[in-house]
Order: sequence, then C-alpha cells, then structure tokens
Amino acid sequence: MFGDSTKAFGRTFLLAHFAPAVIFVVANATLAFWGVIPSIPTNYQRMYSDSLGVLLLIAAFACALLLALIQTTIVRLYEGYEPSILTIVAVSCLLLSLVAPYGPVPHIAQRALAAVSAISFALLLLHWPLKWLHRLQYWRMRRDINRLPEDDDKRGMKEYRIRRRYAPDPQKIMPTQLGNILRAFESYADHVYGMDSITMWFRLSAVIPKDYRDQIADAESSVYAMLNLSFVLAVVASEVLVETPNILSPYVWPGLLAILLSYICYRAACSSARRDWGEYVRAAFDLYRLDLLKQLGIETGSQPFWADGERKWWQHAQLMTFYNEPPRGDLRIVPRD
Repeated sequence: MFGDSTKAFGRTFLLAHFAPAVIFVVANATLAFWGVIPSIPTNYQRMYSDSLGVLLLIAAFACALLLALIQTTIVRLYEGYEPSILTIVAVSCLLLSLVAPYGPVPHIAQRALAAVSAISFALLLLHWPLKWLHRLQYWRMRRDINRLPEDDDKRGMKEYRIRRRYAPDPQKIMPTQLGNILRAFESYADHVYGMDSITMWFRLSAVIPKDYRDQIADAESSVYAMLNLSFVLAVVASEVLVETPNILSPYVWPGLLAILLSYICYRAACSSARRDWGEYVRAAFDLYRLDLLKQLGIETGSQPFWADGERKWWQHAQLMTFYNEPPRGDLRIVPRD
C-alpha cells in the first residue's frame, strides 16, 4: 500500500510535506490532550470519536498540501530573501490584532496575530545586521586564508570550507546560513564556467540522466523536509507561547522544546544542503554541461579547447536563453542528428 501511495503522490511529497504535516498534527493533538492549547469542544469530540483517526489523517493531508503550496515561500524566508513579505505580514497582523477586540475574534486569536506581527518585525530588524555579520565572517575567513602560504595544506581546506559556505562575490552574501549555502552552489557554474546557473539549470536538467536527476531530487527533498519540519515546529512553539504568556508556567517548556527542535532541524537542513544537494548540483554542471552545449547545437569541434573558449560559448548561449537575443554571427550552430 505504501508503494502505491508513493506512486500516487511522489516520494518528495511524502518525505518533504506529508511527514512534517503528520508531526504537526500529532504535536497539536498531544498538546491539546495535555491542556497546553485549546482542544476541540467536548460535544464535537463525542460526535466524531469513532472517526477521529480519519479526521487527523485528513488534517495531515490538508497541511501537507498547504506546505507544498507555500514551499517556495518557506525556502525563501529561510534564505533571507523576503523582507517585503515579512513587512506585509507584520503590518497586516498588527492591524488585525488592533481591530480584533471590536469583532467576534477569540482572545487567543488576537494574541496570535500580535505574536506573528512581533516576530515578523523582529526578523525585519535582524535582516541587515545578520547580513553584515555574515560579511564579517566571510572577510575573517578570507583573511585567515590569505595569511597562509600557497603550499600549506590548511589553506586548501579553508578555501574548500569558505567556497561551500559563501558565494565568491561578497556582495551576494545573504543574512542566513542556508541562504549563503544555496548562493554558494548557485554561483558555482557562473564562477567556474561562465554559465548562468538559474537559467541554464532548466536546460541542463533535460540532458542529465534520470538516475542522477533522482539523486538530486532526493537530496533536495531531504533539505525541504528538514525546513518544513523546522517551520511547523516554529508554528507549534508560537501556539504554545501565545497560549501561555507566563514564562514561569510549566506549559512554557513544550514551546521552548519546539523552538530548540526547530533550530536543530534548520541546522540539519543547512548541513544537508551543503554536503549533499550542493555537491550534486556542482557535479551536474561538471559532468553534463558539454552535453548541453551539444544539445543546444553549438559547435565545439572535435579538438581539445581552452577554458576561455568554453566561457565564450556560454556567453553566446546566454544571449539567447537569458536575454532573448539572436545568436552572434560568429557562433556556429550544428544541426542535431
């Protein structure tokens, strides 16, 4: 039965969305049972007692669909890309929390809106300080590397670490660790081969063998699973802390535990992105970029060529794929068989 479900929904959906959603629903049910957060009214519990398991499964599936729909937004928030979204969320929730006392909104909903607004404003205030902290960390690592002799083995290891943690251009540094790790491997093809990673990735995917594409998808799903789990645990923590504003209450501890687990999942996502997903993407450009040139019909000849020549070919190709311009006159196109 599990195999049929995998075919129907896909392994990515089950791992990255459904599993975190199940944990979210189970955590809420457990907290409601302990009395930490409000539970379903007693009359509804009696009415649906025989089908409670089915209802929880439906709730988990609905949460999984929601996670899948907002997956890009979650990733971009963890990358530090979305100050505009945070501004909209912060202002909207603040206004709703101010208007809520004059309408039929439960008190806990008012506190939840105020809490979301406060968290969003806090993240906005931290956006630029965190970006500068990462820049300072980058320059500190670069300074330590430059102090080492060229033939020192430690220099190579330090260079490897900084290349996996930050993009070559310090102007592209992001305010979060995850954002910098993704920027690092997104910048790899441009830095090494002169390829635009974003536009060329869609075309490169067409020439990558299916087995290797599956490996990339599995690595990407692992990162998404950890991020989604971190996100839902942060939501659980918000629910608990909003419901128990007294810091001395014993009910605060589940919320603090959820925050700790959320951070651990975030760090696991960063580690997986750096160790697995990023290396698969770099290797894909290393191994299959020349196959893409052939599929694009760009003549490279049968003789060995210099790296500068390859960079020139990619610049010509990107005039078509990125800027929608016709190819240059000195670019020879070879029809595919």
